[in-house]
Amino acid sequence: LVSAPIVANLEDDSNKDATGDYSGEDNEVTFAYGAATPARIFWMNIAIGDTALVAAGYGALAALTEGIQVYHWDGSSATVLTGEDKIKNHVDWLKMPGMSMKVLDMGAGDDLIVFHWDFVKGFGSPIRLASASESLALEVNDSFTGLTFHQFMVGGCFETSAPAGS
Repeated sequence: LVSAPIVANLEDDSNKDATGDYSGEDNEVTFAYGAATPARIFWMNIAIGDTALVAAGYGALAALTEGIQVYHWDGSSATVLTGEDKIKNHVDWLKMPGMSMKVLDMGAGDDLIVFHWDFVKGFGSPIRLASASESLALEVNDSFTGLTFHQFMVGGCFETSAPAGS
């Protein structure tokens, strides 16, 4: 297989930065990445920017009420990657297998915390999206108002055919 690289943000219909208020059933939003051709997703980065970082919170916010759920949608059912408990604070991200973290102090500016989720380290293989009906997605159902930056990015490769003559 020849692979073409993927680096993409998980997006909802209009936004790739989850800094708004998504609380309440009617406001729940799914940020997703789906590929038109088969793909392997090796990692996800979760970046949270705020004026300060609170260890037991989410950015400088208190712990989330409803939390974040990450899953692989295979077209008919979901495999939850974050386990039974939803992500409600920084420590919950660190409980995920294959997760690492880096805090960047921007001096006079906002602080940034980046979680790097290595699916190969955590699960033994990348997340494979076999068809256009599959996606890697997360649901948010809380208020992220006050965060200055909140993005989810994935990286991997598309599966393509071997070039002629190889």
